[in-house]
Amino acid sequence: MTAAASTVWYSSEWVTTGSRGYIVNAVPTALGRQQIAWNLHYIHVQHLKTILGSQAYRVNYNIEQQFVCHVVGAFLDTGVHNMESWQPSLPWQQISNPWDRCNRIK
Repeated sequence: MTAAASTVWYSSEWVTTGSRGYIVNAVPTALGRQQIAWNLHYIHVQHLKTILGSQAYRVNYNIEQQFVCHVVGAFLDTGVHNMESWQPSLPWQQISNPWDRCNRIK
């Protein structure tokens, strides 16, 4: 069994669509909020894709960078991680700040 298969770092994930594009949503568990070390980010992404199932293709570079940003800052964020398809595609380090909060300023 791989580490990704044995993790329960997200209680639910889903995709919503609207006029601007789509949003990938993920609700981390308490354990998921604690597992934020750099060498674990790929497991978060694998878990996200696994739970999304047929919607996993939506996790492109842009969505993945927003997601990793949320993972890194999970100890500050108590809600749903939301990754918006229409946001500029930037590395997670550039959007990990108190103003953008992983999604560029609206």
